[in-house]
Amino acid sequence: MLPLEFVVEIFISPLKGFIAHELAERGYSQSRIGQLLGISQPAVSAYLKTPKAHYEEKLLKVLERRELDGLRRSILALVDSVAVEEVIRYINNYAVALLSSLRLCPLHRAAYPALQVCEICRDLVVYTETARKVEVGFEILKRCQNCHRLIPKVLMNIVELGPEGGVGFPGRIYVEGDQIVARGRPRPGGSRFLATLAGEVNKLHPEIKA
Repeated sequence: MLPLEFVVEIFISPLKGFIAHELAERGYSQSRIGQLLGISQPAVSAYLKTPKAHYEEKLLKVLERRELDGLRRSILALVDSVAVEEVIRYINNYAVALLSSLRLCPLHRAAYPALQVCEICRDLVVYTETARKVEVGFEILKRCQNCHRLIPKVLMNIVELGPEGGVGFPGRIYVEGDQIVARGRPRPGGSRFLATLAGEVNKLHPEIKA
């Protein structure tokens, strides 16, 4: 089974069932749920015939409880505020980020022993929601008048934790003249030290991710 097929089986399909129940509980019609999840109304009906706990149990084999709760909140917030395309984009990017993080590899190898040395998903390049947030943070800093004076001589970085791990700029953020500069775009592993530090803080305070 291809990695993309595997992520559909163990993550995307259960997530659709889980979110379908969440939306139905909030009074959404089956046709509207289908639009939001990119599936037909009969498919929504089929998802709703299976208890929500079934999908939740499957998802918790892939995600930690706090990750699932955060994902649920994010999707429900998007449903109420953005176009259908953005909801589908968010779910799609989250799934691809899971693959590219290599977190699903142990599950994939356990299901398909012939893949013991497989690292196909290492080749995936995805610009995720986490990377967007890091880039937005940099743009805010860049527009700040005189903020270049605050950049330390040891330089700095911006890191946020996402499903793909710590995302930051490759190298560091530095100053040229009076301009704040970063080389490249944010990516997983962009700053291992800050990612490790953020991870340790996150263990104590799960609400802190950057």
